[in-house]
Amino acid sequence: MKKGLLNRRNVVYMIVTILLILFISLMIGKTAYSMEKNNSRGRILDGYCKEAEDRYTEQVRDVLNEMGYRNAGIMLSVIVEGNGIRNYTLKINHRKLNDESKAGGEKKEELIRALERIPVIMEGSSVNIEI
Repeated sequence: MKKGLLNRRNVVYMIVTILLILFISLMIGKTAYSMEKNNSRGRILDGYCKEAEDRYTEQVRDVLNEMGYRNAGIMLSVIVEGNGIRNYTLKINHRKLNDESKAGGEKKEELIRALERIPVIMEGSSVNIEI
């Protein structure tokens, strides 16, 4: 009798284990699916923003190259408010700019004025320039 009882326990444990594995795999699959699922409006807006941000970054790079700051580090970060307005922060890092900021900063101010002439990325957005 003990042998039959042990077999039943093994079968019950095996069924419970298979059900738990199945349940966990389904939950992981649903979580991954819901994380990649976007509404179409969000995808269209994000695609447009990405293209606009890339164009803006290229314009910044052109201005930096014209002013003699080749290979400058550019970082464009964004904060999206609840109403969809995007506030950008443009950070520029270059050794010459760091040296000039200690000496006075006339070239730095000239660069900021040149960068402010670049049109904003999107209507209603703002760009804060940090050098």
